[in-house]
Parts: sequence; C-alpha cells; structure tokens
Amino acid sequence: MNILITGARDSGKTALARELSKRLKGCGGIYTEASYLRGRKSVYHAVHVLDGTKRTLLTLTKNGPRPDLRGFVFAQAALAMSKNMRAIMLDEFGPLEASGTGFRTALNNLIPVYRGNWIITTRKTLLFTVIDLFGFSDFELIDMDVTDLDTALRKTTCLLK
Repeated sequence: MNILITGARDSGKTALARELSKRLKGCGGIYTEASYLRGRKSVYHAVHVLDGTKRTLLTLTKNGPRPDLRGFVFAQAALAMSKNMRAIMLDEFGPLEASGTGFRTALNNLIPVYRGNWIITTRKTLLFTVIDLFGFSDFELIDMDVTDLDTALRKTTCLLK
C-alpha cells in the first residue's frame, strides 16, 4: 500500500515518517531532520533510514535556502540503495523534486522498477504532482492537519503489515 502523508508546516509529517522508519522492518529511504538556531529552523538534514547517518541538505539563510550538493548526493544514494526494500520512505517530495531537481534523479530511476510500498510526505499543493509522477491509482492519504500522530501511526502500521 502506498501512503501519502500531507499537512501544513509543522503538522507532524516528518514525525510520522521518522517513527514509521523506526518501526517498519524492511524500510529504506530517507527522512529529514531540522536543526534549530534561536528557536527557528536553520538547517535541514537527510537521515538514512537504514543506518541513521545524516548529511546537511540545506541551510536556511536570510537570502533564502542554500542547498548542499553533498547532502543531495547522499540522499539520492540512500534512495537508490533502497530499491530492494519492502518500503521506501521519502520525506519529503517538495518543490525541488517537483521542478526536476533535489532527489528527482534517484526517483526517476526508481519509479519504473520499484514494486514495493512508497511512503511519501508532501505538501498539499504537490499531491497531484506526486500521484501523477508515481502513477499511483491506489494509495492511502494521511492528512496530519486532522490526524494526531498516534492515530496516524496505528493506521499506517496496520496498512503496511
């Protein structure tokens, strides 16, 4: 079962992705983790689901986000290494991926051949882009704006058994 997780910023999408990554056997891919400076998000890291290693994806500056190419290479490698896993976590499919950059190269290679379960976090504005790109006709939508973390964990864990 493919699972799309959506919701507003700070609604719990990544918290759900992180917890699912820990609980599901045979899950690969990445989730993101933020670092804070003076109470504000300052850096986003990609965390490899299989071993917990992480690399900086981008730094938030007063002039906007500054991507770190090494972090994106790391994330793409983590996704590619997950091609034989039961499930692949992708937190998150965002504007970079929608525009053809970010993790898109790894996704373009995986989508045609991967037959397992995708677990993808994305913004509501990108839902149809994700559905079209991945060719999803059957998926479960978890909206973290109206679902608490415990309920979402129970539901997704049951769906992926």
